[in-house]
Amino acid sequence: MIDIQTSNITFLEMAAKLKEYGIKNNKFMLELKNEELVGVNPHSTELTAAQKAAIYVECQQNYWYFLREVVRIPEQGGGAIQFRLNLGNMAMSYCFLHNINSITLLPRQQGKTIAKCTHTVWVTYFGSKNSQETYLHKAATGSVDNLKRVKSIRDLLPPWLLELITSANDKDNLESKTCEKRNNTIVAMSSATTDEAADKLGRGSSTSLVFADEYAFMSRNTIIMNVLVPAWTTAAMNSKRNLSPYGIHICTTPNNLQIPAAQDCYARLQDACKFTFSMYDIPIIDLENYVHENSGNDFVHIEYSYEELGLTKEWYDGQLRKMNNDILNAKRELLLVWPNSSDDSVFSEEQLDMVQRYIKHTL
Repeated sequence: MIDIQTSNITFLEMAAKLKEYGIKNNKFMLELKNEELVGVNPHSTELTAAQKAAIYVECQQNYWYFLREVVRIPEQGGGAIQFRLNLGNMAMSYCFLHNINSITLLPRQQGKTIAKCTHTVWVTYFGSKNSQETYLHKAATGSVDNLKRVKSIRDLLPPWLLELITSANDKDNLESKTCEKRNNTIVAMSSATTDEAADKLGRGSSTSLVFADEYAFMSRNTIIMNVLVPAWTTAAMNSKRNLSPYGIHICTTPNNLQIPAAQDCYARLQDACKFTFSMYDIPIIDLENYVHENSGNDFVHIEYSYEELGLTKEWYDGQLRKMNNDILNAKRELLLVWPNSSDDSVFSEEQLDMVQRYIKHTL
């Protein structure tokens, strides 16, 4: 059934947005399997044992319910808010749920990392068994910080639910976390400072789920990914056979195209299948084949501008002011433009942009 009584307005807004664009499958994010949960607040302190059991089962079976009703995202200052669905993190979540590899670019602070960390919470404590997810980042501290986000989202689940899914034997270290009841592990990997270390890092990532954050800034990402993929493929095939989640998910901000890490990421974007609204209407059984036929690397490229996410020119101008009118940085962080110049380049960014417009590509 479809729950139109949800208190999470952002999910209703996204349903309306897809309907506006003529998408027939426009209410999937409002799915509810157990109609007895309509109007039931998972965070209520007055739930019956039967309601708690129903919520737990719904979380296991319905990722959209978990996002919409159960998850709370920590805010600066100690508060917590519902998961805010937008076009970007909705496309990401759709790919997560249907095991489609993705590369996502969104303006800063629009929820791409939070979306992946939230998915990790669901996989680890509800959606999988006997699995391991690997977190990569441009720096080891970044991977550790993302694991902290996973922990903070997990710890904001209803206390009764948290008690149900965790164990005293769970490991909760900076570099790894485990769920003993489901035999799942999340590991934060260090960065690579040499080719040998990058090769070792890639070979050590034999997992069915990989999250590479700020990939365009990740030193030696070509070596890491090319070594990682064969082992991941085997793990993904095993997960697919056992109906468990799998996939490689990349999030990044554009980086300077003079840098090898950015060149690798940009090339992967060019080979990827661009995510469009029409993909929501493709039968799930055909989605993987559609991506394969429309990409050169079996990845989907998700990208939305600040306008497409419902933000205004006033928002952009305000962000630019706070960035001390650093237009070059704003182009990258807010407008998702890939810079062509380096700090020591004899040409300005504007000159290189002009040259780029007149380049003719030949086979």
